[in-house]
Amino acid sequence: MKGITRERPKIDRIASHGLHDAALARLASIVRAADCGRPQDAPEASGLLAISCGLSLDFSDDHEMLAHGRVLYDALHAQRARVPVTQVPGPTAE
Repeated sequence: MKGITRERPKIDRIASHGLHDAALARLASIVRAADCGRPQDAPEASGLLAISCGLSLDFSDDHEMLAHGRVLYDALHAQRARVPVTQVPGPTAE
């Protein structure tokens, strides 16, 4: 697809099609950070990347892996839709 690069993954194209869904835009930033190797851009990115890598190791069938992974993305979207980004707790200082 035209316009999809490592710096502009498919999730950005989905989120930019006039859906006006703030939770989807927040989810896009998490996916972009995980996909582009910039976990510092979204606190959830490291966890998303770890779980995604684990799914790819657990399932040899891509369709089965996607079915299980969809639950993860749906859950992240639901969480982003219900909690304002300013109220999500960040990492604690040690």
